[in-house]
Amino acid sequence: HTVQKVSHAIVEGLPPWEAHTARHMLRTDVGRAHRTVVVRKRGKRSETAFKVLVRGPAQALLEAQPRTGRTHQVRAHLAALGFPLVGDSLYGAPETDLIARPALHALNLSFLHPASGQPVTFNAPAPQDFIAALERAGL
Repeated sequence: HTVQKVSHAIVEGLPPWEAHTARHMLRTDVGRAHRTVVVRKRGKRSETAFKVLVRGPAQALLEAQPRTGRTHQVRAHLAALGFPLVGDSLYGAPETDLIARPALHALNLSFLHPASGQPVTFNAPAPQDFIAALERAGL
């Protein structure tokens, strides 16, 4: 529980909140090997904090900080909230010309180094396709 992740997400729609913490039980969908679904029973506790960074005409840029590490957690939480990632057809987003993949970028990863106990942070600049999608979406 010492790993901290921050991602940027371009979502379909405009969330009515400035910040929201999603807390859903998640499990792998046995009918689809690479999909995670929200369930009421027999799921694993999960939590993701979201913050709206910019709102555009039809999409928004969010910061996502997963506090647990479930498969496709951010994608499943956003879909459950009604704001799927742009380009994420697996989780219900409509087809788009903005980007050819789910619009999620892992911005940074921080943890305490196991040997020294010192904090370590890795940052990754946004790739060109993500930057271009932001511009085309008016974000």
